[in-house]
Amino acid sequence: MLLRHQYKDYIQIHQEYTDLPLIECYPGKLNQVWMNLLANAIEAIHMRLQEASFQGNIYIRSKLYQEEVLVEIEDNGIGMKPEVQERIFEPFFTTKTSSKGVGLGMAITKSIIEQHQGSIHYISSEARGTTFFIRLPLHRKAQHLHQS
Repeated sequence: MLLRHQYKDYIQIHQEYTDLPLIECYPGKLNQVWMNLLANAIEAIHMRLQEASFQGNIYIRSKLYQEEVLVEIEDNGIGMKPEVQERIFEPFFTTKTSSKGVGLGMAITKSIIEQHQGSIHYISSEARGTTFFIRLPLHRKAQHLHQS
């Protein structure tokens, strides 16, 4: 995994994948989605490292449900405060210092998912972590994927 150098000593990745059919998509764009979500999960876990005997965990799950591919990315990081949750998909909103981000990652993530006619939702609890739920249709409606 490309981000391995950021977590190899303190986060365990749990992968729970099922066999999935191919879907029409832009793989590079979806890889950007996964990178954004995993980078945020790693950072959220990193912020809990000072806790005694804390072990960071990220769960990545995929499965087929009816006519959709479902992907879940769950972490046991710091979670999000309600005021952060309200703005998470806004362009230029960030909780990071100015040297670490400009606040486009989650806005871009949502845009890419919507370009694929999918959806993204989450649940988050402070000090317990966050889970993102991504739904991607197996068969798109008549419109074609558009490049942006």
